[in-house]
Amino acid sequence: MKTGLVLPGGGARGAYQVGVWQAMTELGIAKNVAIISGISVGAINAALFADKDAFEARRLWMNIKPSDIMKINAHRIGDIIYDLIKTHKRFRDRIAYLFSSEGYFSREGLERLLDTYLNYDRIANSDKKIYAVCADVSGKSNSEVLLSTLGIPVGKSEYIALNGANAGKIKKILMASSSIPFVFDRTDINKTGYYDGGISEGVPITPVYREKCDVIYVIPLDKKQVIEGEDYPGTKIINICLNENYRSVIPRSLNFSQELISKRIEMGYKDGMRILREHL
Repeated sequence: MKTGLVLPGGGARGAYQVGVWQAMTELGIAKNVAIISGISVGAINAALFADKDAFEARRLWMNIKPSDIMKINAHRIGDIIYDLIKTHKRFRDRIAYLFSSEGYFSREGLERLLDTYLNYDRIANSDKKIYAVCADVSGKSNSEVLLSTLGIPVGKSEYIALNGANAGKIKKILMASSSIPFVFDRTDINKTGYYDGGISEGVPITPVYREKCDVIYVIPLDKKQVIEGEDYPGTKIINICLNENYRSVIPRSLNFSQELISKRIEMGYKDGMRILREHL
């Protein structure tokens, strides 16, 4: 039976997917997964699951510090302050400058985490097919990309395989898939500009479904990402979805506190064990 796994994006909520993966491992399902497709944090988890066992994946997540992900891009802030004080642009041009391809937060921490914890050779040579979904925004203006903040799809989804790629390309692809517009820098690969795949496609099921899987496990991080089985005939769809009562001034996708990461991993594990057992 051919088995696929779909991992949508959701920032810090991606810890939930690690808990579900642990449940899949303990129930003997993970070893049968042949194809994994992910967007944004889901793409990073896809690479992680191809490389590490569930315990090591959990350990990486528990070592994430908020400063690793949400470190202010001082250069960008400095440029904006200079622009406001020293230049004499029209108001429209000033607003446009606030939404450029350079993000407000640095990617150095994430790059360091990927280089420290991922074995790129193992990912490239994995017996599982691994896809990361990126949004190709070639020819799109920043104002068009801004529409993505309203939930309007922007760009063209590209399903990029990590298998067979070198270390530098794998890292670039993972960075591209998680490049949230205006939060992080746009990522350019071979002169093509990419942003987070979530702005062009909510759930990266396409590359998995086209592989003709008999069963596809989807781990949504929001109820809007739940996949209806009747839309994908010939395949059994099993959703294990994060459902949390979250209250904080910090957006839930950006809250990387270790306490919340641990809680979400445990939620994923418990939900996974409960739902997956129903389908064994």
